[in-house]
Amino acid sequence: MIRATLSAILGALLLAAQQNPFVPLDGAVNGANEWPACAPFGGIAPGAIFSILGRDLGPATPVKSEAYPLQTSLDGASIRVTMEGTVFQAWPIEAARERIRAILPSTVPPGEGTLQVTYQGRSSESVPIRVKPSAPGIFTEDPRGNGQAVVWNVEDTGAVTLNSRERALRPGQLASIWATGLGAADATEALGPIPGHRADLDVRVWVAGRQATVIYQGRSGCCPGADQVIFETPEGIAGCQVPLNIEVNGAASNFGSIAIGGNGRCRATVRPTPPRVDRFGLIFFLDGFGSVLLPSALEDYVRMAFFTRGRVEGDVEAPLYAFESNAEVPVDSCTVRYGTAFPDPSTQPGQTALDAGTGVRVTGPGGEFLLAPAQGIGAYQDPRRVLLTPGRYTISNGAGGRDVGPFSIEADAISLQLISRPEKIVRADGLTVSWDYAGPDQLLTIFGSTSSCGRGIYSFTCVTRAKNRRFTVPARILKMLPPSTSFFGVSNGALNINATSPGGLRRFEAPGLDLGLFLQLSISAIRPSYE
Repeated sequence: MIRATLSAILGALLLAAQQNPFVPLDGAVNGANEWPACAPFGGIAPGAIFSILGRDLGPATPVKSEAYPLQTSLDGASIRVTMEGTVFQAWPIEAARERIRAILPSTVPPGEGTLQVTYQGRSSESVPIRVKPSAPGIFTEDPRGNGQAVVWNVEDTGAVTLNSRERALRPGQLASIWATGLGAADATEALGPIPGHRADLDVRVWVAGRQATVIYQGRSGCCPGADQVIFETPEGIAGCQVPLNIEVNGAASNFGSIAIGGNGRCRATVRPTPPRVDRFGLIFFLDGFGSVLLPSALEDYVRMAFFTRGRVEGDVEAPLYAFESNAEVPVDSCTVRYGTAFPDPSTQPGQTALDAGTGVRVTGPGGEFLLAPAQGIGAYQDPRRVLLTPGRYTISNGAGGRDVGPFSIEADAISLQLISRPEKIVRADGLTVSWDYAGPDQLLTIFGSTSSCGRGIYSFTCVTRAKNRRFTVPARILKMLPPSTSFFGVSNGALNINATSPGGLRRFEAPGLDLGLFLQLSISAIRPSYE
């Protein structure tokens, strides 16, 4: 009797300690790209795979559904969708504490409804769900729909290989995109795969801004809820990160990337990783025009160098490479991203300064100036922040210092400024960007962003050549960004053009350094509103 009473008390305490499942208001998202419903092409299509993000949604150890027919409960987790008073049960296919992946039945009608998760008898609050006739998403290596897309190269023999840098598509070769959200099917997903070409859908595949020929569009023969779009790789396109997205009846998917190369391999940028970096130097010039660092700033010029010692964790070059125009993206193409575009910065614990001498002298067309010691040994800067006249400069530390010996490098300085400075960008109209440029011809990046929807930044990036001095961002790209908002009259929208000194991030050698880096970044920015 006592043992039974203790068991009952312990059971009651355990039940009390459990939390109800929690789903945030934007927790029901596309299963391929995690776009929330508020995104311009967000939402979930009938018959699609979708994800629910939250807390205490399922078991601590993830489980998967492995048999047909699919059930409406997986290890105690179930999903109730209500549309205009009618209740539907989704089929969970994966369940874990912070995420459930499920298939929305094709019988669910488009519209605004509510979703509720129940786990082990405890239910979440109801949250909104938006169902659209089509809401395509391309699966990528990144769960937020960025980076390498899940695309299979189709060989002449019928065999397939996963697209990658090492196994690139050849022009004219067939390729199969793995996606979800094409739209409802005339069958029940719970019973298993339901392949079949969907001639009723207007499906378009865009490869580096060019429309490809579509061979097949419909459910995959592998998995319920998963779609396949087979297309023919266009001629005349090559790169390791070629932008790819699809449209279904006018609804656009996220952008992934694919590798295309004439011989089945793409030309990847080789960036050899140096051995252990303990003694590190960076010379950095920033020429900023417009609202670059602060909304009220008209211009900003940073001339600095620092030299440090201490084990560097991670890749110190990665954050700097993020400023470069990507040579692996075809020229005159654009892509769209959800989430930050910058890698995590490296950490440098226990850094100590290195003495590189009495100063770093910069000599060139604009005259001569000195980066003088600042903030103690190891840091050098020019407090005047002079504007660089474009041309070739010599950067030297003379006889060197106690820790870093003499070095001398040459670099071409550039100048880049926006001519077009719109206060308002109408996304449906497209955008023509024009600029002034002085320096050797090279790649240039056009970047725009807003952050008024969901958990991340929505941005577009276009790559073109600086000598062109003009580029039009297509409306189909701009329409994928949500409208911007403002804070105290300042828009959270951004538009900039940027380029680095020719050759991008470059290394230099100096006695006493394991790695020396130089970078000039010229950037011109405004804060327009996107409408």
